[in-house]
Amino acid sequence: NKRAVQNISLEGNRQKPKVLFDWNKGVLAIKGRSLPEQAHDLYQPLLDWIDEYKKSPQEITVFDIYLEYINSSSNKYLLLMLKKLDDLFLSGNTVEINWHYDEDDEDLKETAEECQRILSLKIKLCPEKTEEYDD
Repeated sequence: NKRAVQNISLEGNRQKPKVLFDWNKGVLAIKGRSLPEQAHDLYQPLLDWIDEYKKSPQEITVFDIYLEYINSSSNKYLLLMLKKLDDLFLSGNTVEINWHYDEDDEDLKETAEECQRILSLKIKLCPEKTEEYDD
């Protein structure tokens, strides 16, 4: 008897990532840049959503992370989200984390690896060639 959790869809901008959390598909995605003034205001509702989702998750949960940049306060919340998904994984659910980053971005790769050390579930690192934009 699964009960649906309201989906979250947020448009991104220069400070905030685009967010799509889709309960029906079991897909969570965060994309763009994350350096909001108030990381708590952005991420607390996402943490609450994951808590609700964990009560009646889909068979497979996929979290796609496509970040160009993340500041340290956002990073703390991202890790909290990953820990909640790790709990879901440890309770016997299938959880896939795909961390996409520019292949030349050593900092984001290190951030992903630091998160990996704390988690039981495997983060799939997805280095990608990102187009350079010239102003």
